[in-house]
Amino acid sequence: MPTLPPSVRWPMPFVFQPADATLLDRADHVFDLRASLRASPADALAALFDVTQGLDVPGLFGATWQGPPVFKLGAVYDERFAYMTLRLRVIEHEPASRIAVCVDACTLPLGQRMVQLGEATPRATGGCDLRWRIGLELLPWTRPAAGVVFPLFHPTFDGTMTALKRRFGAA
Repeated sequence: MPTLPPSVRWPMPFVFQPADATLLDRADHVFDLRASLRASPADALAALFDVTQGLDVPGLFGATWQGPPVFKLGAVYDERFAYMTLRLRVIEHEPASRIAVCVDACTLPLGQRMVQLGEATPRATGGCDLRWRIGLELLPWTRPAAGVVFPLFHPTFDGTMTALKRRFGAA
């Protein structure tokens, strides 16, 4: 992952409303990605969410912690992308099975609530099946642009899954 000094980041003028994993049941749009990996569930989820893992994600320049640099329940960190910064908060943390984060603020007016949920289940043959869902509740005035904006995020999400397969191997 390329790095930038922690002081280099986009401003985050758009504050999001609190969200939890139930947002995925009623979100305006859900990205749903899956991969079978040669990794333990805990390792797969840590690589997906824990910014200290250094996963090579397209457009991601690093992360800045808003407190101690420890990935745990309640931890807050800023992901710094080439085109935006997101402030994320860990809202669920079961390291070997489930991790959820919500967006508290963002550079872009993506929506009013956003949550990411990663779930990993062990495979009988080794490794795990990873499911990563990103749910977004739109702002009323952003709905017309959704069809144009959502495809722009696919390379980042697909690139993340490709990076996980590259790191661990596909099962």
